[in-house]
Amino acid sequence: MRTIGTYEAKTRLPDLLHRVEAGESFTITRNGKPVAKLVPHEEATPGKAGSDIVQAMRRIRKRAKKGRPSIRSLIDQGRRL
Repeated sequence: MRTIGTYEAKTRLPDLLHRVEAGESFTITRNGKPVAKLVPHEEATPGKAGSDIVQAMRRIRKRAKKGRPSIRSLIDQGRRL
């Protein structure tokens, strides 16, 4: 990650943005102290996290052994005791 000063960042922002789009990253400093990072944006895929959870639940259901009592039947048995 390359370090640049605030003045250079301000005067060369369009060029820096093109370079960031290409994958480069920069640390912007003021008086030698880091104040910001200029890094490529990571786009979130809408619904991806939800679909991962659904897929995991489907895998769990497939692994469940057939013939086991359902939760509903276990609850009903507990109520009868």
